[in-house]
Amino acid sequence: RNAAGAMILLDLDGFIKVNDSAGHAVGDLLLRATAKRLTEVAPPEATVSRWGGDEFAVFVPEGSRTGSLAEIIGRIREACAEPFLLPRRKVFLTASIGIARSPDHGSSAAELMAHADLAMYRAKAEQPGTERFFSAGMKEEVQREIDLEAELRRAFANAEFELHYQP
Repeated sequence: RNAAGAMILLDLDGFIKVNDSAGHAVGDLLLRATAKRLTEVAPPEATVSRWGGDEFAVFVPEGSRTGSLAEIIGRIREACAEPFLLPRRKVFLTASIGIARSPDHGSSAAELMAHADLAMYRAKAEQPGTERFFSAGMKEEVQREIDLEAELRRAFANAEFELHYQP
């Protein structure tokens, strides 16, 4: 049985630039500092984990005693927006956040993660530093994009395009 609650998935906007310009050692410091901040602002009953790369997941069980989901998300955004003081530099980042709630958006941990991931990438694409809640329309849109790409690749492979030039 899976617990009801909210899966919050976040990606650090701008992390790659810091990692590439300052090196992996500085990037690792930044990841550790982010994990520490998330642990400090998440409710005590939440589970905080690094999901991979510069992505972190926070599962907040239903009935959190330390504020509403909106307040928790706000604290997470603020924690990520505070400047990070690293060796010889001050780094400013934001976080793109995707949220999926159980049982509305999924009944398994894998489904919640997948849906929070879709919402996070929607936030990142539309306006980095914001959050989006999962909606069924997101899955449909991704499927349309996949279908369109497959159809375009098929048409290209079958030489079904014509080039017209108009000066």
